[in-house]
Amino acid sequence: MPQGFKNGEGKLSIYNSLGQLVKTIQIRYRHYLTWDGKNEIGKTVNSGVYYYTISYENKIFYRGSIVFLK
Repeated sequence: MPQGFKNGEGKLSIYNSLGQLVKTIQIRYRHYLTWDGKNEIGKTVNSGVYYYTISYENKIFYRGSIVFLK
């Protein structure tokens, strides 16, 4: 995690291709992250490209994309 993270805490936010928030995962003391392909209500999302940000205190440290296939 970036040096700016206190105690390794932050947030992974995943968005669909329309920019709608799909899932938020709290990051605490992790060296790697996984996403099970489910949204906030536990439903598996559709196949497609998803975008993510990793942030701490509303500052984005990383951005990227994920291809999810069912």
